[in-house]
Amino acid sequence: MNAFLKYIEDGKIGEHIYGAVLDYCNKHRTLVLEHVSDYGFSYINEVNDIYPIFKTVWINEKGDTSIDFDIVLEVDMDCTGVCGKRHDHEDCSANMWILVSCTGDLKKKLEDFKIKSIEEYNDKTLMDSPLTGDFLPPMKKENYDDYARIILEKFYPEALTKPMEIDADLLAEKMGLKLVRTNITNDHSVFGQIFFDSADVEVFDGAGNCVSTHVDPFTVLIDDDTNFLYSYGSRNMTVVHECVHRFFHYRAFLFAQMLDEHLKNIRCQTLGGIDGGRSQTVVKIETQANALTPYIMMPKDTFKKYALDLIEDYGRIYGGDRLDHLPFIIEELADKFNVTKYAARKRLIEVGVFDAIGVLNWVDNNYVRPYRFKKDALKSNETFTVSINDLSSALVININLLNIINDVGFEFVENHLIIDDEKYIKKAKDGRPILTEYARYHLDECAVKFKVSYRNDYLSYGFGMVCYLCRDTTKQVEYDLSILANSNLVFTKEGEMRQRIHNKSINEILSNISGMQFGDAVSYLLDFLSMTEDELADDSDLSVKTISRYISQPDKKKEKRTVVAMIRGLNVPIRVAEKLLEKAGIILVPGNGEDDALRDVLLYLRTSSNSDVNDYVERRTGKPLTEYKY
Repeated sequence: MNAFLKYIEDGKIGEHIYGAVLDYCNKHRTLVLEHVSDYGFSYINEVNDIYPIFKTVWINEKGDTSIDFDIVLEVDMDCTGVCGKRHDHEDCSANMWILVSCTGDLKKKLEDFKIKSIEEYNDKTLMDSPLTGDFLPPMKKENYDDYARIILEKFYPEALTKPMEIDADLLAEKMGLKLVRTNITNDHSVFGQIFFDSADVEVFDGAGNCVSTHVDPFTVLIDDDTNFLYSYGSRNMTVVHECVHRFFHYRAFLFAQMLDEHLKNIRCQTLGGIDGGRSQTVVKIETQANALTPYIMMPKDTFKKYALDLIEDYGRIYGGDRLDHLPFIIEELADKFNVTKYAARKRLIEVGVFDAIGVLNWVDNNYVRPYRFKKDALKSNETFTVSINDLSSALVININLLNIINDVGFEFVENHLIIDDEKYIKKAKDGRPILTEYARYHLDECAVKFKVSYRNDYLSYGFGMVCYLCRDTTKQVEYDLSILANSNLVFTKEGEMRQRIHNKSINEILSNISGMQFGDAVSYLLDFLSMTEDELADDSDLSVKTISRYISQPDKKKEKRTVVAMIRGLNVPIRVAEKLLEKAGIILVPGNGEDDALRDVLLYLRTSSNSDVNDYVERRTGKPLTEYKY
């Protein structure tokens, strides 16, 4: 049952409808007779009682706050009637479907509710219902452009004829909203806040002191500091976001307020959620505003034409592949329409420029280089790009798959888990592993695919439904990852062959070092890998003196970070690394923050530069892996 139908059934309106329907049935006893289930009745004396079942409601907007709504009831009846040749008076029952048409004003909390008409309902009755049971328009992705056009045609028609920046403040003014600039929170957690009711609200002055201020209905508080902190374009999008609330959600808010009298406003948080109400109605309100805002700011026809012209211009002027032009094109689009780069990128994908999916992805404090993959290689909740933390968490709970991945031979390169082959991985000038140009343009051929879901407060979004107001880097979006067990990279015949060869080599190494102490095992591996102690010192960021001491003094107590640095310098697979840790008397405990970071180093950063490793470990633990000074 939808929220409004339940509200009707459980409240005074339901009681009023009960009495009106009972009266209707008694005034239309001839009609009731047609629905008597018992045989032989020729007349209905009285409908004694009814048992209405509220089946559905259709809501139609009438004015800014007035509504018409039609309720369908299935009504069981207890009746007294005349039956048989003797005209006996007997009890009987009937079942009938009834339509009750009503009207009322949400602003008055429907206290002016009236029944306009009651009639028999059948499935041929045509109903007009533009609003859901939450008083929301039934928005679907395929008709977002239509809803955006409704606002633009009424308040900003020029944006439908040529590409332009929407003056968000002017749009708000045309819609009767008053913008007030203030610091809404001290922790920069809220972008904007719309009030549909007058209220006394606490905000913060320039010195960070909490102060109280009074706001009138249809006031929008805008935190410019928060918007500018997060991303260029966020402020404009915040204002338009609040305009969506005003135009499409005022009735929904009034109804939500009928369910929660303390609700006064909607606060748009930086994490993509809302503050000021946790009902499902309010959650849907925010989801719709998030989705519709970029469609208003970047109308499909004008945006698409402008974007395609830019793509053509870049290709003509600079040549090369358009994939490498897209970061600059997206930046120009963001500037032109005054939106975030993330919003411009997503809108570009929506108008058919599929390559934009692999552009401007921000992971582990870096932008990932543009990449391309075969169309339809990813579903909406899948990705090739992950952070080290998310990948580590996913593999901790799937040890078997971790072993397969490491046995087959994969490297974590540019935030992708890539099959270890010179066709896909090469060395940059500074020695870091990077994707080959072929791999960048054929990522689905060489990267492991992950299934993704968002962990974002109490809101649940699909993969593509992150708040458009979030910073371009989306640092605060967290993922739950699971590796797709049907990844063609892991389970093909080629993969199985690589696994067998890889396992044979590892098993040989493990057998040879099984009886050795840590120092001897390191010496064996240096010989096996044709490395010198000096080279290991360079690769592990340790001094030659430290390397020699750990090799030659088997009884010396081993420091955890030094051992991890030495093993990383050897660049050995995880099974060999774990055996070396064991020989050094080191245990990395899952769930321990420091140990998880060190484990990540051995899993994913074996071929990374020393500075990248130190930066990563310092971010995770507060201090770098090594502190050797040359």
